[in-house]
Amino acid sequence: MTHTAKITVVANAIITKLKTDADLEAGTLLKAITPNADGSVPQVHSEDIYYGDQDVIPRVPSVCVEPATKDRDLKSSAAPSGVTENNFTIYILVYHAGPSGLVARPQADELGEAIEYLLHQDVWLSNGGARPGSDKVIHGFVTRSETGYTYRSKTLYRSVRMTWQGFTKLLLNTAA
Repeated sequence: MTHTAKITVVANAIITKLKTDADLEAGTLLKAITPNADGSVPQVHSEDIYYGDQDVIPRVPSVCVEPATKDRDLKSSAAPSGVTENNFTIYILVYHAGPSGLVARPQADELGEAIEYLLHQDVWLSNGGARPGSDKVIHGFVTRSETGYTYRSKTLYRSVRMTWQGFTKLLLNTAA
């Protein structure tokens, strides 16, 4: 079992899942978005998926995976090698064109829903590995999705902020 207590490992597993799908011609992220008036479909490319929020968004749509909190609780009286429960909160931020684009709002929302659907297909973050043995968490899923506007570098974007929460249990002496 490869469960982890490291929020960086969990965030990178989410990024790997999103980038792998973005690189597929028929990936979930591409199929979910309503075409523009000219028939083109905005694509999320793997280079538009970032670890951490960005001050400057070079292209839209873009996705940022922002580690937020890690809580640890000792659940065994057998300290110091007792079992810890590790709870992770990670924000997944979607940025799309500003308010002038009429289709930007539904496209941002659709991309957020596609990301949520994709992550819910692998609640263990095994990233395609054969279960058991490749799981990063016992379970994790999107618990909240908020849509609205966000300013970055004096530019207004349509945005979606999803809260992903995951859970692991490890022995304290292995929970680095």
